[in-house]
Amino acid sequence: MKFLALFLTALVVLTATATGLTLYSTSGHVDMNSNVNGQLTFWFQAENAGVFAVNTAGPVLTTVTPANGNVAAGAVKSFSVSFAVSRCSEGVFYQTVNLDYTSNGVTQRTSKLIELDVQRGSDCTPVVAGYPQNVVVGNGNSISPSSLSLANQFDPSEVNLAIISQPGNTNIANGETSTLYLTVVNRGSPGLVNLQLVADPSLNAVLSDYSFVLERSEAKQVALSVNPQNMAGKQWATIQVIRSGQVAAVKEVYFDIANTHQLQLTMPQIINIENCGGTVIAGTATNLGSGVEQATVLIPSLYAVSNQVVIRPRDSVPFVLNIDASHLSAGSRMLEINLASNAAVNKQIVQLNVKQCSDSAVTLLNYSTVVMNTGNSTMVGLVASVVGIPQDWQVLPQPPVNVVPGESKTLTAVVKTKGTWDSDVVPTVVVKDVNGNEVQRSTQAPVKPNSATGLFLAGAMGLSGLQWIAAILFVALIIAVGTAKASIRRAGV
Repeated sequence: MKFLALFLTALVVLTATATGLTLYSTSGHVDMNSNVNGQLTFWFQAENAGVFAVNTAGPVLTTVTPANGNVAAGAVKSFSVSFAVSRCSEGVFYQTVNLDYTSNGVTQRTSKLIELDVQRGSDCTPVVAGYPQNVVVGNGNSISPSSLSLANQFDPSEVNLAIISQPGNTNIANGETSTLYLTVVNRGSPGLVNLQLVADPSLNAVLSDYSFVLERSEAKQVALSVNPQNMAGKQWATIQVIRSGQVAAVKEVYFDIANTHQLQLTMPQIINIENCGGTVIAGTATNLGSGVEQATVLIPSLYAVSNQVVIRPRDSVPFVLNIDASHLSAGSRMLEINLASNAAVNKQIVQLNVKQCSDSAVTLLNYSTVVMNTGNSTMVGLVASVVGIPQDWQVLPQPPVNVVPGESKTLTAVVKTKGTWDSDVVPTVVVKDVNGNEVQRSTQAPVKPNSATGLFLAGAMGLSGLQWIAAILFVALIIAVGTAKASIRRAGV
């Protein structure tokens, strides 16, 4: 029998290799009860469109569903085979499943040899030496049931479980539901089976059943459904079969999840500014997709572009846009603002209210400084600010910058002046990290005064001795003339 099995197996392998058509099955072995049918699932993939037909050969009665049909090019086709033996049979049987596939007038055959391990049904009458239980033999004594034994007994505590996955759709996108079917097979003793699922919570994986009872040689199909959210790449799910508190079998399946790209721009719907020069528009950029996005905020009509921001999935970062409002006329208008990356864009329409500038002395000063990271760790959240300026001057907010080791980046600080000042202002640019630690500072060129007094004093500082005397006489003359005119008015002249 064993020689015959080896010969048939070799024949099947040679046939499959020669034709190039491969027949797969959930198992090559079936443990079954003589009173309960066994079942296996088979499948194959066709390169070209055609028709198939299935038949079996061997001592066992089989039912094939479906036994024939059409197959599209490249499609995977499955069918099931049910195995049945005569009541109270026992032993090992071999059955060959043949697949004939016809395409373009050419028929190929591939076969698979299945081993059937049949146990006698529990309701069958056991026999000893050809005599049924409790019959009178020999001297007229009855055979006691306790003295009977069967040839193929199994340990009641034996645990032999397997889990088999069937082909399914593992290439999916975020928000798409996909289902794989798994079969749990019990080749050991009957009992309660529990399933445990281990997967990333964002995969939203669920099983159709987590607990059930399996008899010996019984199988149960379980559906694994997933609906991934905000994730990408190869994601694994592990199914553990638990019996009596122990892991009896493990199956791992994976899903290839495509990236999704979605951005969201959040900012005030009404923005009020003055057309005094430079001003700032601020907001938040959010990545609702599954991959890292490098995005920029821009206002096409104002030719304004922010620094590029890196946004991780499900994360938000602040941004600022510096715009020159000096050329905008007073009034209200609708403004389109875009948050864009190479793969996604989000547009917002806001109302921009421009007010006539109430202080013509406002100007915008830009200071730049270069930061080089000579250390071994990334400088996180660097921001440039300015100190040493009047209290009513405003340092406009800028987005934080990260600098990796060995990299240099230019940071910009923008100062909005206001009013007049009588002496030189000497700004100092200070760079700090996200924790408030000072990274570097640099003194900038003085800002000259813009008041009349300041300008006079600044000009006077460069006069020679004779020029000083002439200036003093000129001022005295102006004072004398003013005094004489006042005296004449008082005298009524």
